[in-house]
Amino acid sequence: VLADKAAIGPEDKLLDAGCGWGGSSIWLAVNRGTRCHGISIESDQIDVAHRMADKNDVAMRTMFSLSDFTHTSFGDGSFDVVWAMESVCHAQEKLAFTQEAFRLLKPGGRLILSDFFRSQREQSAADEAHLRSWFERWVVPDLDTFDEFQDALSTAGFTGIELTDATDRIRPSATRLYRTGRWAMPIAKLFRLLRIHGEMQDANWRSSLSQYTTLQAGLWRYGIVIARKPG
Repeated sequence: VLADKAAIGPEDKLLDAGCGWGGSSIWLAVNRGTRCHGISIESDQIDVAHRMADKNDVAMRTMFSLSDFTHTSFGDGSFDVVWAMESVCHAQEKLAFTQEAFRLLKPGGRLILSDFFRSQREQSAADEAHLRSWFERWVVPDLDTFDEFQDALSTAGFTGIELTDATDRIRPSATRLYRTGRWAMPIAKLFRLLRIHGEMQDANWRSSLSQYTTLQAGLWRYGIVIARKPG
């Protein structure tokens, strides 16, 4: 969906900002012939991404390196597309990301992303605590609202901003994740009791529940965003 929306093709040079294990870069290289450079702040993710690129025969069209997507060493106008799939949520300052993306894009370049957004800024203390319980388990400092993120894009200089609410499209997967978490509850508690699982694994399991309960409470939404650098 994102690739179609941004009309990504073999002529594009793309930065995969927060690439994880390289899934997006590999898919784009295989299916669109795109040249992709994925960056992450986790060295283990970069190692896996390289192995997966080799396995999928796209090592010649992909590259992966350690870098913070809010402060990279790439030159101005290095990319045709900046792509970010569920990674901007981890940025401490969303404006820092939008400003760096704008700098890295060539004139006329596109920013395309999908991510989580809080439904509103002001809400009850109970709802905020509920939301924060999910944030902490997913290592998310905070989420912007749609309006706040659109402001960050405009401040950075982007135009042609389109933000699509795709919450209903991701509800089935959020539900499956929740049901899996409920099914695994006895095992997760036993593993925690036996100290087979540490705090990180326990938090990961609990997040499968809280992402769904906060969604059902209407505390967050899922959005697809495209914006352009003038030129």
